[in-house]
Amino acid sequence: GAFSLSVFQAAGFLAGAPEPERECDILNGGSFYDFYRTADGRYLSVGPIEPKFLVNFLKALGMEDLLAGGILSSEQAAGAKREVARAIAARPLAHWIEVFRGTDACVELVRTLGEAVSSPPIADRGMVISVPGEGGAEFRQIANPIRFASGRCNAGFAGTALGSHTNEVLAAAGYAPEEVSLLRRKGVVA
Repeated sequence: GAFSLSVFQAAGFLAGAPEPERECDILNGGSFYDFYRTADGRYLSVGPIEPKFLVNFLKALGMEDLLAGGILSSEQAAGAKREVARAIAARPLAHWIEVFRGTDACVELVRTLGEAVSSPPIADRGMVISVPGEGGAEFRQIANPIRFASGRCNAGFAGTALGSHTNEVLAAAGYAPEEVSLLRRKGVVA
């Protein structure tokens, strides 16, 4: 699962390179690629790995002078990153949304879950759906992200109460009604 996302660091390590340290690689905080806290306690996600994105990012901040000397050493990059963090921390998220609106700099607000489920990217992709539950109630849930040529494969209903189908499932598995009753009395099944 998630381990496969560490492919860049893990591939080198598995091939004999030293174990990567935190805040030392381009994707683990050793560059401007990171999350930055704003004055109101919210966060910006910043990923300007490519030079054009970094230049646009720093220009939008009014800090393009940080790159005046060319490639930064590790110490210079760490210092520059602290300056960027201080600048972002001085203003609320709404300010930064306006600053980066229309700027090609790989910057995005970090949304709360409530904001995310109602955001245009999620809505446009139909990632939150309503499905019927018992008694006709509708339940919102995350849609299957995999799309097939024949359409989407989503659950047709929200599920049932725990134990609703115990008798049927255990009978299909070969249990006699008295065995199911015993399992229920012992608290093995609902």
